[in-house]
Amino acid sequence: MKILVLGGTRFIGAFTVRRLVELGHRVTVFHRGKTNSSILPDVEHVNGDRKNLDTFRDTFKKMSPDVVLDMISFVQSDAQNFMTTFRGITSRAILISSGDVYRAFGIMLGTEQGPP
Repeated sequence: MKILVLGGTRFIGAFTVRRLVELGHRVTVFHRGKTNSSILPDVEHVNGDRKNLDTFRDTFKKMSPDVVLDMISFVQSDAQNFMTTFRGITSRAILISSGDVYRAFGIMLGTEQGPP
């Protein structure tokens, strides 16, 4: 399967990319080109800024990914831009958020309130 990962060079993204490659998928990573993880396997890279995601629409269309996995969607406008950019390019678009992880960790540490 051809999988495009947005922001797959740091935090959980690099581990996700590595696992996808181990499972036999063909992975391309879209990122700013500022970091490369030592655990990141040899994959294709497209360098660009998430803020200009729509300017890469033709590039993404040529890739024709089966799945697009967004590891760096922080706010609602990121998610909306993601969906607009990839509408008609892929049939599977997945947004990952670690916000709930940080909140749960904060609750465990006592820096956040509420149920986990």
